[in-house]
Amino acid sequence: MRIQKMRAKVCMVGDPTVGKTSLVNRYVYEEFDKNCDPDFGEVVTQKKVLIPFIERGMDVEMDLDVFDIVGRTNFSNLVKDAYFFNADGFLAVCDTTQEDTLDGLFDWIDYGRRIAGNIPVHMFLNKDDLKKKRKAVKGYDLGKLCEDFDSLYTHTSAKTGKNVEKGFTELAEMIARQKVHFFDEEDSWGY
Repeated sequence: MRIQKMRAKVCMVGDPTVGKTSLVNRYVYEEFDKNCDPDFGEVVTQKKVLIPFIERGMDVEMDLDVFDIVGRTNFSNLVKDAYFFNADGFLAVCDTTQEDTLDGLFDWIDYGRRIAGNIPVHMFLNKDDLKKKRKAVKGYDLGKLCEDFDSLYTHTSAKTGKNVEKGFTELAEMIARQKVHFFDEEDSWGY
């Protein structure tokens, strides 16, 4: 089977303390630090993902660049524009124990799409290990919400690792399918 190489930029979005950095650490390094107190700034982490495209007789080997704006809520539009520039997908994270963090995703996704275009979004409803404290998703029609954003959602836990790998892989597949849709097989992708 033929292998096609591709690079993709994923931007983590969501309010502070929802677990963005912990999710990245769980996905890339398979570790969780309950005392994770990220510094302010931007961190880029990379991971290779292999995505089968059986219908095209090929696999896509994707270098996934995960951008994380650790510790930030309000930062200048100039910085936001640069952060979202050339993004291929958003991983939108809310904390299921904090009601307002799901609402905050609307602004993040809207702003990001104004810069990057209509790119794939995957919502992580994080901290699923704290089910007894779950508040954020009560009263929301998640199916309708995802339909509005043309996205998927997954209940995740950075602490236990629940669905973290699955969610990142699903986003990578969405990105790859969108990129494959725009390029012929003869084209050179992403490098």
